[in-house]
Amino acid sequence: MENLKDMLVRQYNQDFPEKENEEKREMSCEDRRFMDLATSSAVLKNRHYHLPLPFRDKDVVMPNNHEMAVQWTVNLARRFKKDSAYAAEYKAFMDNVLAKGYAERVPQEQLHRNDGHVWHIPHHGVYHKWKNKLRVVFDCSSSYRGRSLNAELLQGPDLASSLLGVLLRFRQEWIAIMADIEAMY
Repeated sequence: MENLKDMLVRQYNQDFPEKENEEKREMSCEDRRFMDLATSSAVLKNRHYHLPLPFRDKDVVMPNNHEMAVQWTVNLARRFKKDSAYAAEYKAFMDNVLAKGYAERVPQEQLHRNDGHVWHIPHHGVYHKWKNKLRVVFDCSSSYRGRSLNAELLQGPDLASSLLGVLLRFRQEWIAIMADIEAMY
């Protein structure tokens, strides 16, 4: 039986030569910039890590999208008037976000700055099909005058394992090999 196991492993290694080329991803220049920024500026406060926004250009100047934010707010207020349950759930969600410290109110003196460092993030609510629970979506990809927040930020590296890598590593363990042997009988 042990000899059969060795033969099966050799056969797998012949059939799947990519195992010899271990799964290694190289980071792009932007990925390395993102990681350098994250490691050099991460600060631990109250058991949470805080990072600055990873802008592609540290001196970025954004157009003030206040007009767009007002329009989104008008549309949201219209929806609140039509659906009071939606309004109550939305308010509860936003109160929870503020209470947990995920967001904070902007000080009054910073509301009308025009120095290129203001960007209003529009948001709207979406109901899940089956759960019927409201989820508020913050739309950082919305654009104003051809610019969006997502376009100005570094994306960061893809740290997830590829499916091929996961499957190849799985077949290295004795469970996968034993399953193949049992399937043969």
